[in-house]
Amino acid sequence: MGAGRSVKTMMMSTPEGNTEYKLKLVNVTSQRLTHLITQMRWRLAEGDGECVYQIGVADDGTVQGLQEHDLAASLETLALMAEKAGAHITTIHSRLSFDGSGMVAEVHLRRVREEQHFLDVRLALVGDSGVGKSTLIGVLGSGILETELGAARLNIFRHNHEMLTGRTSCLNTEIIGFDEHGRLVNHDDAGTVATLAQICQRATKLVHLRDSPGHIKYEKTAMRALADPSLDYVVLVVAANHGMTPRAKEHLAVACALECRMIVLVTKIDQSSKVQLKATLTEIATAIKAPTCKRVPFLIRNRDDVMSAARNGDTRNIIPILLLSCVTGQNLDHLKHMLNMLPTDSGKRHARQRLADPLCHVQETFDVPDTGLVVGGPDDSGCFAPVTVTDVQRHRTPVKAVEDQVSVCTSFEASLMLTKAEASLTEGTEVCVYLGSVRQHCRLTQLHGPLEHEEDTTTATLTWPGARFVFQNQVCRGLGTVCTNQLGSGPQSDQEPLDEQEDESENEADRTPHLTV
Repeated sequence: MGAGRSVKTMMMSTPEGNTEYKLKLVNVTSQRLTHLITQMRWRLAEGDGECVYQIGVADDGTVQGLQEHDLAASLETLALMAEKAGAHITTIHSRLSFDGSGMVAEVHLRRVREEQHFLDVRLALVGDSGVGKSTLIGVLGSGILETELGAARLNIFRHNHEMLTGRTSCLNTEIIGFDEHGRLVNHDDAGTVATLAQICQRATKLVHLRDSPGHIKYEKTAMRALADPSLDYVVLVVAANHGMTPRAKEHLAVACALECRMIVLVTKIDQSSKVQLKATLTEIATAIKAPTCKRVPFLIRNRDDVMSAARNGDTRNIIPILLLSCVTGQNLDHLKHMLNMLPTDSGKRHARQRLADPLCHVQETFDVPDTGLVVGGPDDSGCFAPVTVTDVQRHRTPVKAVEDQVSVCTSFEASLMLTKAEASLTEGTEVCVYLGSVRQHCRLTQLHGPLEHEEDTTTATLTWPGARFVFQNQVCRGLGTVCTNQLGSGPQSDQEPLDEQEDESENEADRTPHLTV
């Protein structure tokens, strides 16, 4: 239980959302208790299994505070409500009311895990090369701080050339889990690292950390990570001793254009001077407030700020900034607490995917002992063949059922906006579209307006696939939103998807399977 200073007022309580205000929960009758339990179940459903109770706060958002005995009695009632509603109290954070006359408690609750049900939060770490993305993921997963030999990131690398160069070349996802009490379950106090199956068995919430390459050589792969529609957050990693490099500014602009929820992590603060750190924070704040982003930076200094950042996780116009070090471990506890508290949007994400007629994405291929290579998706004709399912697993844990909807399209109409322009785009121009796990060359077959300068907008017809995407070629980059799908239509001569031509310098493992219709 922590302590800090409260604000005077908060946003007024609304029937929607997973946040509930209660002035006090003292001497509750059985009838009112039943009503409170029903209300808690509603808040849990609104938060996809998580909710936050503010005790000592009136419905209009006025922070009044309670005396210690009233606060203790209210927390006992809340614990009883949680037990009846099938939830656990994960954290309790107390703070003084604004005038210091009472105490306010912020209580985070999480539904008891049901079979096959995880709370999922998906984050992609982006940024320039050498800022410490792989190192940070390795430290969180193993619990071992980084050394001069770079031991923490070795567990993240997948290829020999990555270990030799120290440079990530492909996308890789590491999963960390938190139990019902908010404790990290990836490792124990003795330093023993759990397997993925053990993490899934122990955790009630899983956080997917997707590592992406920062070197310009693998820019296509980094765009793939940013354009993934299943992401809940984009985490921009900036080294304190390097500042906001052009690559970092570019990733920030693309993430803001895609309307992603964002977090900024400033690493290597142990290697930078106070002057360097201040200059880096100024550069970050300037970039966040720039016209290409138009958001509000929020520097996290203590546990209260962590709670505030997590509480406002759904607010896209606020970007939290956290300073940390993977060598000394400074503020790593703040990061873990924030990851545990971040609101999940998986329920809404699954609903959007079911309504959006998604493509079947081949996200990754892998080998199974005694089985061979396993991939997902349709064959070259775009058709599906009936198969016999012998086993279904999620995170290597058996599940009983799986559902999805699939469709395929050959061309689509989209509204486009240029975010970078060194030359104009004309009809017949070939661009590379990034959409989820898809990276496919398309042709602008019909252009309904000029695309010559930054922030120019128009509509166009392209070949293949659908949703919100990033497009680029050697001289231009832009953002697009699919307007209409044309399933299985379009002239076969001009509107067939073009085979993707990879640079020979790019790693073979970085190539993305794609569909040819």
